[in-house]
Amino acid sequence: MKCIRVETIGDFRIIEVPMKKPADDEVTIKVAVTGLCRTDLKLIRQGHRDLTLPRIPGEEVVGTICERGADVTGVNIGDLVYVYPGQWCDRCHLCDSGAENLCPEMRIMGFHRDGGFAEYVTVPVRSIITVPEGLNPDMAVFAEPLSCCLNALELGRVVSGQSVGIWGAGPAGTLMCRAARAIGAEVVSIEPDERRREHIYGYGSCPDGIFDVCIVAVGAKDAYEEALERLAPRGRLVVFSGLSPGNDIMEISFNRLHYLEQTIVGAYGCNFRHGRQALGYIAAGAIPVEDMISHRMSLYDLETALDYVQHRSGMKILLYPWRRSSIGMWTDASLKRFGNTIQKVMNGHDMTRQESYDMFRQIMLNEQPDLHQGAFLAALTAKGETPHEIAGAWQAVLDLDTNRLSMEFRVPLVENCGTGMDEMKTFNVSSAAAVVAAAGGVRIARHGSRALTSTCGTADLLEAIGINVECAVEDVGRSINTVGIGMFNGMSTSIHPRSLARILSLIRFGSTLNIAASLASPCKPTHGLRGVYSAAMVNPVCAVMKEIGYERALVVHGFDEREERGMDELSTIGRTVIRELKDDGSETTFSIVPEDVGLERSRYEAIAPMNTIKAESIRFLKIISGIGYPECCDIVCLNAGAVFYLVGSAEDIRHGVEISREIIESGRASAKLVEWIQAQADTAGHGRRKFMSLVKEARMGHIFDHILS
Repeated sequence: MKCIRVETIGDFRIIEVPMKKPADDEVTIKVAVTGLCRTDLKLIRQGHRDLTLPRIPGEEVVGTICERGADVTGVNIGDLVYVYPGQWCDRCHLCDSGAENLCPEMRIMGFHRDGGFAEYVTVPVRSIITVPEGLNPDMAVFAEPLSCCLNALELGRVVSGQSVGIWGAGPAGTLMCRAARAIGAEVVSIEPDERRREHIYGYGSCPDGIFDVCIVAVGAKDAYEEALERLAPRGRLVVFSGLSPGNDIMEISFNRLHYLEQTIVGAYGCNFRHGRQALGYIAAGAIPVEDMISHRMSLYDLETALDYVQHRSGMKILLYPWRRSSIGMWTDASLKRFGNTIQKVMNGHDMTRQESYDMFRQIMLNEQPDLHQGAFLAALTAKGETPHEIAGAWQAVLDLDTNRLSMEFRVPLVENCGTGMDEMKTFNVSSAAAVVAAAGGVRIARHGSRALTSTCGTADLLEAIGINVECAVEDVGRSINTVGIGMFNGMSTSIHPRSLARILSLIRFGSTLNIAASLASPCKPTHGLRGVYSAAMVNPVCAVMKEIGYERALVVHGFDEREERGMDELSTIGRTVIRELKDDGSETTFSIVPEDVGLERSRYEAIAPMNTIKAESIRFLKIISGIGYPECCDIVCLNAGAVFYLVGSAEDIRHGVEISREIIESGRASAKLVEWIQAQADTAGHGRRKFMSLVKEARMGHIFDHILS
């Protein structure tokens, strides 16, 4: 049979193993569905105190009996059953008292013995409960987490009419709310996450109230501290969620417990009898569960499902071992919600930042079909993005798909890059300008990618000249610290590990995501020169940069001589429109033409891209060395000059152009490039050899040999 097996902490495999024959008192079950929870996430990625390896995880299981041991009676082949995950001794005083979950010989499915993340699982017959007739397996699988909630409510002595505060509104917290309401308690959910609160359905807030029973269903110390403060005299605090090791010690006033006669009680797991109760509640419709299902996925897409749990995306995830691919198996409710938002955007509706974040969160985590994702991006681009919408997209990319790096400098940290997807393709102006600016003392944090709509992207070019563009964020940070420049590859999984490359590699039009992705730098730049693919984006992108924390910014879009086409650079062919964010937070718009900064107009043919990456690389070396290509040199000086103006090293852009030209002519730019190659290089020395080969082919040894020596 096929199964998921954890070999070592953080590493699981899809493997084929022999199907276990049932012992005399056991049954083999063909798994219909398993539930995924945060315990599974912790077990697989961090380990667990009760885990023994190797192990097949999975403790929430419903399936049909397909084989019986010789001594098994009372159940038949084909019966649909729920599996209680524990295996207890039935001899100790705890088992006798109905607390078999605390049995010292307890062996839990998925921890001490193999669980349900497989096509089949073999268990003792006494661990199974027949599912009530007519109850769907997808509903019945909620019996295990609901059993844990019923145990907590029992230990909390919750009865009808009591006030119950429940901290956390994830799957467990939501089930706890619904179960307490079914008992007749007055329930209040305390949950700061707006998305989680959507599933509580009428369980209101009571900010200043106190509760007869407080139940903490989230592993957060501050939740326990608040619950203790809001516990009524003679109240009971139920410790349902554990805290991480090292963070599990709290200061508690025993005098408070003494004078108010309060009780703190732990609640761990569940007992067999709770399974019967849970199935009864679900079958009767007293505790609804179907609307909590956010994803139905194949067991073999477990890695993606674990990401969803880690990022608290959606609610309950169900896994099916008999489905071979589940990316694209979405619930009708989630499709409708996403589709309704697309329709609103098509009708001109502007989203809030939170609404935008939620839509892009679903895209980044691949929670919607490709058709839905593309339709949303196209609809939003056609409508025209607001700053709040771009900021929401940026936050989603940063939160869910960016390995971050903390960097602090006393001088500005500058990012200069473009969105791409512009109509007029040029050589890699911004990379050359970055080298010139770094040679002039500006700290540069580049954030680029490989080519999508052109021959040679930023990453392609820099890789060709010897820079390691696939290195970790820490290596880029080291380069910025050491030589004042580094480059984060936006298409690399070491920088954006999950979705960005997947999405951007599949679209060929300028979208909100291009803008948001270019802004989602792993470090936190203070100043930014940003080229955009449309003049209509200049104002909103500047507003976004202000909203997300930039101190100074220039957002630019350059035109050709007839203003029929544009580029994401300052232009030496025609007018450039610029939106400036100033130190005081004010914004202003102005335009320049090449003559304003002491430059002659260029021909597009002179700055157009070449046909191969090698040709682009050789031209790049010659431009920053001041050898030929005068019109290319002009546009580099213009864009580097804007950086010098941005950080205050130049009085205006014209002055910045003059500074840039002197840096190139003095050889400081070519020297800085060599420093960068040496700082952001692979350990095997391939980058240096690549650079030396390129220098030799370009016949530029006379320029670089003395620098390298």
